[in-house]
Amino acid sequence: MSFVSFLAEYKWVLLFYLALILLVYFNRKRFEIQAKIIALYKTQIGVKFIEKFVRNKEKLIQIIGIIGIFLGYIGIMAVFYFVIQLLITMFQAPTVVRVGPVLPGAPIIGMGIKFPLIIGWISLLLIIIIHEGSHGIVAKAFKQKIKSTGIAFFGPIPGAFVEIDENKLQKQKDHVQCSVFAAGPNANIITSVLFFLILSFLLAPAADAMLTKGVKLTVMPGLPAELSGIRDGDIITRIDDTPITMPDDFKNLGVILPNTTHTFHTIDGRIIPVTARENPENTSAGQFGINIYKADMKNPGPANKIIFQLLTWLIELFFWLAFIGFNIGLINFLPIFITDGARILQVLFNRLIKNKAVAKQLWLFINKLTVLIFILLIFVPIITNAVNYLKTLI
Repeated sequence: MSFVSFLAEYKWVLLFYLALILLVYFNRKRFEIQAKIIALYKTQIGVKFIEKFVRNKEKLIQIIGIIGIFLGYIGIMAVFYFVIQLLITMFQAPTVVRVGPVLPGAPIIGMGIKFPLIIGWISLLLIIIIHEGSHGIVAKAFKQKIKSTGIAFFGPIPGAFVEIDENKLQKQKDHVQCSVFAAGPNANIITSVLFFLILSFLLAPAADAMLTKGVKLTVMPGLPAELSGIRDGDIITRIDDTPITMPDDFKNLGVILPNTTHTFHTIDGRIIPVTARENPENTSAGQFGINIYKADMKNPGPANKIIFQLLTWLIELFFWLAFIGFNIGLINFLPIFITDGARILQVLFNRLIKNKAVAKQLWLFINKLTVLIFILLIFVPIITNAVNYLKTLI
């Protein structure tokens, strides 16, 4: 992609982030700037909510937090295994980039899909609020001090935070510390499953129920479909024994051969045999003479259109909440120095290994190994692609 085409495709995304940077810059006195690229806006609003939520539920939340420690150990082992598998796969196909940053408005590396800008921002904010809020709720249940809450900007990436008194937390028993650390990623993974269930069993069926089952056809004059009695606007629900509910379902018919007859079933109950003719552009394939479209809404009134658009928007939002939330939860279990998984491992090693120097060295080794794996996952494909490109120039 050329620089000009890049600007043309992403102009609104770039303008959005430019406006965001300028907004933070001109209001920088209201933010606490850390490491030059992290802007924090601290408030007490979230603190009051956490206190109210936890009140009279301390024991229950403590039990859930302790159970979360064991889920955290499972999460650490699972995500580390997954990353090792990615590394093995990468060496088998070193030209494919498998790891990269996720930014609203930009494509997701290795997936071929774009993380939408507005829905991406909303989903990221909700996911981070769930993550940080869960840390705060479990910490408060164990009588830890919550200093502040607020919104954050990590460069152009939105976020939220709950500021816990770290000095006090580090003096607590191991199960208290690990409960607080595991709460965030566990909450992300559990809520991502809930989001997926809501998407699969509520939102998607509700939207699907508003659509006519089948595929709308238009016919080409003088070709087999029209000559057999298919009309413009007919909705097909089945061809032979193959259900047809979406345009892609036509692929399930396989190759249509010339002079073969297939039975079309319309939504109004008509059964129409259509004999395919020889396709003039490919004499080995048959041709019905139809164009395929997704079926319309059952009752396309103004109110139904608004409801359907809302359901479509919610379906996309809940997809990203489930997908990104699950991945953020797993990534936070990876031992990379400042992650929740790294802090859980640090507490565990200090408990199991009497020699604190050995415990620290083992912890550092695992963290450095994880960082090295990520560097390999990102840069080996880039270097391999660059080398292959240079070879074509020689």
